[in-house]
Amino acid sequence: MHNLQPWMLQCLFVGIANLGMICVGISTGWTSPILVKLSDADNPPLGHAITVTEGSWIVSVNLLSGFISKIFV
Repeated sequence: MHNLQPWMLQCLFVGIANLGMICVGISTGWTSPILVKLSDADNPPLGHAITVTEGSWIVSVNLLSGFISKIFV
């Protein structure tokens, strides 16, 4: 690490710091396309289409698990 230029080191740390936000964006945005697939009555991947209540639980569990994990971190 001693032969890295200061701007290279800064870019490395900026990239590492942004990984958290990328993960949050991916996990939050994941529910949008997957709910359409899971609620498709013609070709359901689970064998049956999910209901609106089940879809809201999928979204809620994702957000609640993020909240609960902050307590232990």
